[in-house]
Amino acid sequence: MKNIISRDFFVLVILFSSFMAQAVVIKDNGIIGITLGEENYPMITSMRIQGVEIVPHDNAGADFQFTGRKPAVGDPLSTPDPYAYIPGGDAYNPTQGGDCWGYSSTLTGYILNWNSGYGVPASNGILWAVQPLNYNEPNGNCSPGSLLPYSFNMGVTLGDGVHLPKEMMVMTMSIRKNDVNAPNLLKRHSEIPVAFPLTSFMRYAYFSNNGVDFEPMYLNGTHDIQQWENSAPNSRVGKVVMLSNIDNAHTNPSSGTGMAFYSHTDTWLIVQNRGYLTLVSTLGALNYDTYISDSNWHTLVRVMGVGNLNTIKGVIAKANEKITSWGNWY
Repeated sequence: MKNIISRDFFVLVILFSSFMAQAVVIKDNGIIGITLGEENYPMITSMRIQGVEIVPHDNAGADFQFTGRKPAVGDPLSTPDPYAYIPGGDAYNPTQGGDCWGYSSTLTGYILNWNSGYGVPASNGILWAVQPLNYNEPNGNCSPGSLLPYSFNMGVTLGDGVHLPKEMMVMTMSIRKNDVNAPNLLKRHSEIPVAFPLTSFMRYAYFSNNGVDFEPMYLNGTHDIQQWENSAPNSRVGKVVMLSNIDNAHTNPSSGTGMAFYSHTDTWLIVQNRGYLTLVSTLGALNYDTYISDSNWHTLVRVMGVGNLNTIKGVIAKANEKITSWGNWY
């Protein structure tokens, strides 16, 4: 069935913020479980695989969400690692969760049971609309962030085991400038999405150029994230980034448990050691020539798969079969 990415995607039930601030929602299909809205943060604040917590609720800049960034003054046209943060790049960083002081972005509306159009019951979906705060941590110096003139929509669909595998979660992420004079956002530095799972559970990093052939994502000779220097950048160009709890998932694909982000087009794949958490992300573009510069919605669909590597490959194959539109992001 053709999925829905249309004007209906942006028709939300707008509620009073005093009520929305109390919204905590759990969606669970028996394989993937997500909680949204803990401590008023309008994002996926924790995630579980078969009841085991993989992504804990940590802070406004972590958990499971997406972000944008404006180019910093003096940005180079290219860099060998797009996640080696450019000077001042976090000085203007609209973030779904909130700012670096822990204040939450504003939930402006939501559809509790959202029909995303894949044939999956609406009860397996949810759509949240957010006006983001600036994360505001230039060069590591944190200050409270202001509310920025953008709208974010995060739509999530969990597989039902019939139309989509239960090991699949589809993420429909959109950004719009509310003010044509607002700074342009650089798609290459947007994290679409980003999650912070527990390093102790899935400590080995992998990537794939095609969703079929996987290899370890080495940094200084090891793909064991716990052996990496804290926050050392590690990136590849490809379509899939995966974390696993076994060190030979690429040669033993029927074993272990992992989580993977799949991009239908090539992009930058990011993994970083952040102490007891691992940052894993797919960025919004390969090049520096793609911006959010108008007042239109820019929508990108990406997929998460969980399970052993064979299961994740099956999720990717099903995504390519079922998803007929990957958005108008490019």
